[in-house]
Amino acid sequence: MRRTSIMTLGLVLIFIGIQLNLVDTYVLTPRFSNLLADHATVEREVAAVSPAPEARSSNYYRASYSNNNRTEIKPAKSGLGVQKKITTPTWLCWPILFLGTVVFLNGFSIRRE
Repeated sequence: MRRTSIMTLGLVLIFIGIQLNLVDTYVLTPRFSNLLADHATVEREVAAVSPAPEARSSNYYRASYSNNNRTEIKPAKSGLGVQKKITTPTWLCWPILFLGTVVFLNGFSIRRE
């Protein structure tokens, strides 16, 4: 079972690397984008640590959802809603692809029991 699991993990990493190489941008559904906006905790933690408004507008901190307060009244949404786009770096596919190859070959080299 160990050999099969390691080889499967390697194949999954290889397929993820290929997918990252072929796809440039991922567009999330409006429902999942709103879920991320409602449950983003990074903004709340930073706001609790540094209540100064200058820290929020700093160049060093860029939140994807900067205005995330549950007490605010959210504007009416259109029919499609807000869709968040995620763009991965172009170099990310290669380390994942090579790691998957190494893991697969390691699982392949394990002796059958």
